[in-house]
Amino acid sequence: MRLELEEARRLTGPNLMWDHPGAILDVVIEGIDKHKVVNVWQKWVETLLTEFGWQQQTTYRLHSEGANLALSAPMDALYCACDLAELAWYCGVAELKNETTPNWQQRLSELHVELAEELNPALIALMHAAHKHGVSCITDDDDVSLGMGQSSHTWPVRELPELKDIQWQHYKDIPSAFITGTNGKSTSVRLASHIAKAAGFVAGVTSTDFIRVGDNIIDTGDYSGPGGARMLLRDPRTELAFLEVARGGILRRGLPIDSVAAALITNVASDHLGQYGINTVEELAETKFVVAKGLDAKGTLVLNADNDLVIEQGLKLDNKICWYSTDESNALIQSHLKTGGAAVFMR
Repeated sequence: MRLELEEARRLTGPNLMWDHPGAILDVVIEGIDKHKVVNVWQKWVETLLTEFGWQQQTTYRLHSEGANLALSAPMDALYCACDLAELAWYCGVAELKNETTPNWQQRLSELHVELAEELNPALIALMHAAHKHGVSCITDDDDVSLGMGQSSHTWPVRELPELKDIQWQHYKDIPSAFITGTNGKSTSVRLASHIAKAAGFVAGVTSTDFIRVGDNIIDTGDYSGPGGARMLLRDPRTELAFLEVARGGILRRGLPIDSVAAALITNVASDHLGQYGINTVEELAETKFVVAKGLDAKGTLVLNADNDLVIEQGLKLDNKICWYSTDESNALIQSHLKTGGAAVFMR
């Protein structure tokens, strides 16, 4: 029997598991029924949450090598959630192996102290107020910002303004889009930014190569995760944002924001398998389609009608879809047009 914890990390945005922030464990399970292990973990989580006086939810995802185990938590308690989820794992492993159970009562006492230091009620209140006013609130470990682009204002996470002092009408979001897929992501964000420039807009781009506003490269490197998106959306020069979203960023942290106007999935093919419990191209396709969770109420999902894996996932969703193909006679394109849907093709 092999039961190993590979990694515990925070989920800060909509993700493969669900739409909540929280903690996720990547675990290896061999030589024992996976459902039994998950059930024992969830039982221990329930016990620890009850003793801790915390009401949270759990979910899980099984894969060929083990499981992903998730515990929900507010944004100001994600480190504590990771520790509690880990504690439940070690208690469950001890039970399954008939070993001595860790001193979980003492550890919970320590977590009470850690949680008190981590909690930031002002942050949670600001996030709720921003949602109510239809304004994005972008957070990280150090800073919190309202609005995007020219209207963006950033404060240190422990020096937030009083809600009564905030002039909400000053903060606006800017049009933004997610771009993902196995191939063509960086090419597509570059192309989109050139189209925006030709239309007279200053476009911001994040990619695996650099982060750029207009013609100015802010920094080089892989900025396809939430960190690059935050930097770009807080830049006062950004009028439109094209955010490359790679598989790694989706699985490590989740989506950087949850209110984009469009999301493009270029294609899905076998690439980067075997990490974070993604071992098949079908599972990779599900991961790429997490971007659909970031669309706003009127958002459009732009999908490749020439890629079977994209088609399979896309037909499961009820999002507004724009299909595209190199072939005007593509059956999906034609049926979509007949029902009044949007499509792009080459003639």
